[in-house]
Amino acid sequence: RWGVLACSLALVAGSAVPSGAAGQAPPEWRAEPVWRVASDALDAMMVSGAALAPDGTAWVLDGLSPALVLVDAAGTIVRRIDRQGSGPGEFTGPLVGPALSDGVVWVYDTGQGMWSGFGPDGSLVESHRESLTMEIPMRLVGLEGGGVAFEVSDFDGARTLAVRDGPAGAERFERVIGRADILTLIPGVAATPLWTVRGGDLVVGSNQTYRFSVLDARGAEQGSVGRADTGRLPLDGELRQALRKSVIDRQVGPGGTLPPELEEMLVFPDSLPVVDALLPGPDGGLITVRGLGLRDGVTPEGSDPLDPDRPTRLDVFDASGAWVGTVSLPPGFVPMAARGALVVGAFPSDLFDVDIAAFRLRAP
Repeated sequence: RWGVLACSLALVAGSAVPSGAAGQAPPEWRAEPVWRVASDALDAMMVSGAALAPDGTAWVLDGLSPALVLVDAAGTIVRRIDRQGSGPGEFTGPLVGPALSDGVVWVYDTGQGMWSGFGPDGSLVESHRESLTMEIPMRLVGLEGGGVAFEVSDFDGARTLAVRDGPAGAERFERVIGRADILTLIPGVAATPLWTVRGGDLVVGSNQTYRFSVLDARGAEQGSVGRADTGRLPLDGELRQALRKSVIDRQVGPGGTLPPELEEMLVFPDSLPVVDALLPGPDGGLITVRGLGLRDGVTPEGSDPLDPDRPTRLDVFDASGAWVGTVSLPPGFVPMAARGALVVGAFPSDLFDVDIAAFRLRAP
């Protein structure tokens, strides 16, 4: 997976790297394996999302097949919803989701502009068709106490976060949360907005900073959470050239030249991402997935999705916003959903060969 780029990143990141402000590291937490479902049992074309229920069951979305798979708290596949067609409860795909809200799991079918909600037994609870537009939901998350949050992108790359009482319900608020650089040739490097749902609140920020705004379900500012003692790995000079060369080598071969239309797509952010994802944490807290660009002088460097040997590193914050722990997950693990101390994600070895797994975080 982008082997040349990974080597370039490792070589450059290992030299002349500025450190952020040093402080006292919090305790190291443990990550206990709970279950793992192998790719042959999952039979998924692409694991694109997951959602956790209060009882520990996990809904896993195969956006391309398309299918919605229910895994119980022991890691056994108990249900697969994959009816093909254009009627209520049927899919044409690709799918976006899943989002759990008041016991209903929601997905959005981009092929027919259809919201579908299913109960734990797989029965269709509700379906709602919208007018097809180019502003297609990119990600869905359910809110505690009801409601669905989702993100859309317009032609100019602006990302908007919207919250509704339900897919067919009244809109609570819309807010532009940032822009996405059109850097599709280098996955994992582009500057993008980040957000997650934490109980009934939303945590919103960017992968370029380690502090995030907290909003209530109506969009009102409630404060902020994160850290101010971090530095970043600037994306300039030698590292920028290494990234650019890696793209050219992969697209047109060593010594080649990119066509003008592709050259225009190489819009680099100021630094490598310092955060790769936000997830709700234990006891009303927050989990951050550390990015390759994070430099803080007190914990190992951030996880690099391009390096299969680098562990995935998480930071854990409590409900007050205090940084209370760090934890390492196995190399290659991509966290997708969390509830309490349980984290679910994927081990993708390639596009069509993906295991899913759950880990429980334990404080020392």
